[in-house]
Amino acid sequence: MELQGAFEIALNVSMLTAASIYDLRDREIPDHIWLMGILLGMIIRFYYFREAISYLSKAYPLLLLLGVLLLIEWRLSLSGEADVLAYASLIVTDTGFTFALPSPLIVYLLSKVIVLLLIPLQFLINVARVTRDPKLLEGFNEPIWRKILALFLLSPYSKHFSKGASIAEVLKDGERKFVLSASLLPLKPGEVEERGKWIAPTYPMMPTILLAYVISILC
Repeated sequence: MELQGAFEIALNVSMLTAASIYDLRDREIPDHIWLMGILLGMIIRFYYFREAISYLSKAYPLLLLLGVLLLIEWRLSLSGEADVLAYASLIVTDTGFTFALPSPLIVYLLSKVIVLLLIPLQFLINVARVTRDPKLLEGFNEPIWRKILALFLLSPYSKHFSKGASIAEVLKDGERKFVLSASLLPLKPGEVEERGKWIAPTYPMMPTILLAYVISILC
């Protein structure tokens, strides 16, 4: 069982690291990474067939729950296709338990927590950017609470974070207005190219999933 776990960890770290490199560099991840990971995972399952059956007999209700959550995310475009494929691949390639829960479910939950922690980090980055360039907030006749929320949820245009993003400001009666609801919109195909405007940014998710996986195997 220990050897099986070592094979799984090596496979998953390799798969998620490769995906993270592509995500950071291109924001696109080739499907063959997931196909290769799933194929190798199935080979491990076949070789450790009895262990796989024992694992499924204990984990299948929560794995089904994770599958439903992934289907909802995919249908509502709440996550990118690659993110959903990463979690789905872990269902095949990982048979561990963390805190008595299937590791793929723990990775899913941990990665969401990490994403939430990015929000205050985004606020601090935005405060620094606005401090350096006050013109970023020029023309916004907004209450202070809306400006603070915008600093948490939105970002001035950045090419690296513009893929799948939405424009998060409008011009109304000659004044700029934040569209805070843009942070809740589904990811869009293509890339925002309107420099100088505020956007609801998108971030590379693979590094957060990789970090969540590393945390899960260390727990």
